[in-house]
Amino acid sequence: MDRRRFLQGMLAAGVLSVLPTPLLAAKANRTLVMLHLNGGNDGLNTVIPYAEPLYYRLRPTLSVARKQVLPLDGQLGLHPRMKPLRGLYEDGKLAVVQGVGYENPDLSHFRSTDIWYSATAGHGRFGWAGRAIDTSGTCEASRLPAVSIGSSSAFSLTGKRGESPCLTDPKRLELPRSLADVIARYGEYARQPGLKGEVGRLGVQAADLARRLGGLHTGQLPAGAGLARDLRLALALLEADLGLRFLHLSMGGYDTHVNQAGAHGELLAQLSQALAVFQTELERRGLAERVITMIFSEFGRRPQENSGGGTDHGTAAPVLLLGARVKPGLLGEQPSLDRLSAGNLRHSLDFRRVYAGLLKDWMGVDPAPVLGNHLALECVERS
Repeated sequence: MDRRRFLQGMLAAGVLSVLPTPLLAAKANRTLVMLHLNGGNDGLNTVIPYAEPLYYRLRPTLSVARKQVLPLDGQLGLHPRMKPLRGLYEDGKLAVVQGVGYENPDLSHFRSTDIWYSATAGHGRFGWAGRAIDTSGTCEASRLPAVSIGSSSAFSLTGKRGESPCLTDPKRLELPRSLADVIARYGEYARQPGLKGEVGRLGVQAADLARRLGGLHTGQLPAGAGLARDLRLALALLEADLGLRFLHLSMGGYDTHVNQAGAHGELLAQLSQALAVFQTELERRGLAERVITMIFSEFGRRPQENSGGGTDHGTAAPVLLLGARVKPGLLGEQPSLDRLSAGNLRHSLDFRRVYAGLLKDWMGVDPAPVLGNHLALECVERS
């Protein structure tokens, strides 16, 4: 995103911010980081039902040997490439929400992603997190309630104020002299009464935010794209005290129709290592009590492997919650492999229950106006 569009987005957010409905003060500094595993992560080879013989019959070549699984209990365990996350599970900082999905699942990447992002079965105009920001009220233009890290804005963050800003490198937001001079003129308007003064004040606040973003201390970001780079930028944004409530990232490569075993294991290793470093850095910087990370995918994979050494689009899959304040352990119910629907897992927990629990107990936002009548999952240790 270029400077002009970024500043326009912040000004639009600021204009709407004059409609106040404050967040609960005690929870107003908390952030939900949302990490989308793009492509449809294979939940059965992520959280493995290693004590279930049918798992091995359905996956004669893709199943993970029981002796290699990292046990979570007597029935389920993590993929062997996920040792860093297993360590966080043992430390009480990881929750595994089992069997997450929705009624009448759609196996299209685009449609299912839209359902997860909007939290509606129809074609909603706004994303669920965007609606949460609209419902709870935003702050002045010098604050930034939502950001997507990447080249495009996540629809989940879209609200009445428009799209959220997206960011790949904060240095691109440094203001050139000519634009800085133009925005400085807003200061002259800020002293005037009425709408002109309000716009002037918003312009000054937006320019100040852009300057602070341009000066973020990210250190030397790793070359190229990738989750490790994006999480390092996320740390800088979180540490900058910008008023972030929602932060969206994505990691691609999970559409594993062929030759899945090695590629999926490598993805899970990268994911696990990057998240463990991220959590360690949050703790080192004194931010761990303010951040929960939700890891999800638009759908899982079919239980039975295909002829190409991979898996096809499926339905229910686990959602991972990472943080010092999550309710740790296994939450929900693992779907049965002997009660499939058209060859796919039956979901045991609607994904909107996870959202509702995070809004209610983590963000301090009433989930009902955002999500409707979905019972909030108790997934956060209450303060």
